[in-house]
Amino acid sequence: MRNIHLFPALMLCGLLLHASGICGHAQAITWTHPASISDNISPDGTYATSPRVAMDDSNNIIVVWTQYTDAGMTKSQVFKSEYRNGIWTNPSSLDDYISSSTKTVSGAKVAMNNNGDAIIIWNQHNSSSSYSTIYKCEYHNGSWGEPEVVSAKDKTINTNQVAMDDSGNSVIVWDQGSSSNQTVLYTDEYRNGSWSGASKLSTLRTDWNVTDCSISMGNNGTAIIVWNERNEYDLVTVGSTQYYVYYYKTYRKIYRNGSWKETSQAGNEIKVTGSSQDSSLPCVAINDSGDAVMIWREYSTGVFASRYSYSSAAWSDVESLYTKTIDYDSASVAMNDNGKMLGVWYLSALYRNRVFKNEYSNGAWESVLPADYISPTETAATDPQVAVDDNDNVVIVWEGVDKTISDNSIGQVFLAEYRDGVWTLPSSENDSISPGDTDVDYPQVACNSRSSSVIVWQQSDGSTDQIFVSTRIVPIPNDDTTNGDSGGNSVPFPGTLGGLMLLLGLLGAYGAAKRS
Repeated sequence: MRNIHLFPALMLCGLLLHASGICGHAQAITWTHPASISDNISPDGTYATSPRVAMDDSNNIIVVWTQYTDAGMTKSQVFKSEYRNGIWTNPSSLDDYISSSTKTVSGAKVAMNNNGDAIIIWNQHNSSSSYSTIYKCEYHNGSWGEPEVVSAKDKTINTNQVAMDDSGNSVIVWDQGSSSNQTVLYTDEYRNGSWSGASKLSTLRTDWNVTDCSISMGNNGTAIIVWNERNEYDLVTVGSTQYYVYYYKTYRKIYRNGSWKETSQAGNEIKVTGSSQDSSLPCVAINDSGDAVMIWREYSTGVFASRYSYSSAAWSDVESLYTKTIDYDSASVAMNDNGKMLGVWYLSALYRNRVFKNEYSNGAWESVLPADYISPTETAATDPQVAVDDNDNVVIVWEGVDKTISDNSIGQVFLAEYRDGVWTLPSSENDSISPGDTDVDYPQVACNSRSSSVIVWQQSDGSTDQIFVSTRIVPIPNDDTTNGDSGGNSVPFPGTLGGLMLLLGLLGAYGAAKRS
């Protein structure tokens, strides 16, 4: 008769374990998008713009942006929002900022590593709006430091970038005006426990302008900077008036074995046969092995790439991603530790701006045609960004404007994903992730090796622009037996803890049955 009680006890144990998710039940991983246009992370009331985001392998997230602190829009500051231990900490008010500007700020950027370090940089404008100074703020040992000056004061600074590796090394790069009203490239580097101070990186003629710098760092000590530099011009006569038509070329430098290689002297620029040599918008990505990929645009011929092999210390020949006379304003490239590479860009094709992608696999880039766009047919698309994780999942975001509605100037955020070997693209112009029907700008994306992802963007809340965020968080198991979501939509509960609790439950049920 005692055995009669065993089966109900085991059933009850199994049901409880299943309901609690302990017995190996798969957890569904989904996106959490803003519920409405009032679901922003920035303080209400003033204009917020230009968000940037970084994410580490512990699912920590930092979002930074600039926002005006007065109704007259005469002063702005740098704000941040942090996601740590599953909780968002957003600015409490318009007084809760990290910069110390008495005028305006711009160009806030953020970088993180997987050992708890982070850095934020920005341009802080001085007494004259035409001059600014680079500032930084660092996060170490669980707390933020005070803002510190990076560059010389009262210089013309247009663009800046920052990168950080897991050893804590950091590189800040920016273009800075010289005494001759031209711009050159500068860096400040943190290595071996101290900052180097600002130093000139580009070494071309001082009357040539630098623009469009990009940087990426790997965890083997390698870093790569790419940029454009104006170094050619034609004198064109139209009627009785003469004009200078300037051309830009793309340059690169790589840091390995303790020093910067590939000097940027004229003649070392990346060349494309038959091109006008007018290139722009270079961007670069590097993995932890030091392999890298860069892409850029040539006005007269298309989109091109070059791959770097760390083991052979050599760049590949220039490779075509898209061959067509094009004009676009943004592109993005990503690479993971498996060697997966993707480039994305937008251009006018079939009567509208479209988003395109190209993936490097099996030793070659894809063949991309004008009809191979990934954005919805009835939208005009801009500003694509791409991220790829170490499980080969891909996230691409962009802004798309629905051309089927009367107010066809309102953009929305669109999302394309590659998971479980399948691409999921937006099904129509209505398949966006941003809430409401207000305009968006500057979508950005980041992911980690656990396959967690985060998207941020700027969007009107009906009164003024605010900052919004979407997340897809893969939980970190207590015993950390999984590296995240290898495919797409679920992760197992930790096997060690679940198995132990299941065994204890079964033993307890069996003992109770015997005693009865």
